[in-house]
Amino acid sequence: MTERQLTNRAATIVIGGHFALFAYGVLIFLFGRMELEDLIQTILISSPVVAMTGLSAIDYVGRQRSSRRARKIDRGSGWLIIGVLASFLVLLIAGYSLTFLRSDSRRLVSLGEVNILLGLAETGLGAYIARVRNIIFPPKEQGA
Repeated sequence: MTERQLTNRAATIVIGGHFALFAYGVLIFLFGRMELEDLIQTILISSPVVAMTGLSAIDYVGRQRSSRRARKIDRGSGWLIIGVLASFLVLLIAGYSLTFLRSDSRRLVSLGEVNILLGLAETGLGAYIARVRNIIFPPKEQGA
């Protein structure tokens, strides 16, 4: 796997996955399972990770326009990063899905509890992306 392939895949998973998550939240809102305030709160919880990844990807793409070479990276490391990012998004979707669990016409998990879970997952995802940022989006080489 090359740096560009890893960057494209990681950015697609994180940014695309979060926009899918936002759309899923809107659907929950439209079906009456979530109040507008809860929807806004949920989107705001997820926005910093999307912004950090998006800005890093834009910066990386801008630097790479002048570079023609594609450096190889360790295949195992690349797939591990992709797998961990995808796992976090599955966890986030599972958190949203908890809002549909019902018992005797009442929710088993409140939206406040779901937002706490989402906040924890987003914090973990943000910390992980910060840890592997220089692998996913390599910094500009000195003298380049």
